[in-house]
Amino acid sequence: MQLTVDHTIVARLVDLGHVTPEEALIHPRRHVLYRSVGVEATVESDVEEHPLEPGDRLLLCSDGVTNELSDAELSQIILKAKTPQQACEQLITTANQRGARDNVTALIISTGDS
Repeated sequence: MQLTVDHTIVARLVDLGHVTPEEALIHPRRHVLYRSVGVEATVESDVEEHPLEPGDRLLLCSDGVTNELSDAELSQIILKAKTPQQACEQLITTANQRGARDNVTALIISTGDS
């Protein structure tokens, strides 16, 4: 499940129901941010707590990964990989093979086996 929210204008339009998730993928302003670090003297941060269970894996990645792989593909790769390193390598390889148009970065944090 996705824990964070994109601070783009188009993601906000999806939240408001003005644009479908499918339309958002090809929207010409999909990368326009409405909140980011370095634009203003201060920035509002999103802070949430999520309890973790043994065996949980957290994916931290850039748009270069999420623009090229569906949520189902992300989950499948992460769950099938024997190690977080193998999952990251597969995510990055797949995104690059699909012609990633943005930087491709992935980090997986694992709480260990259950």
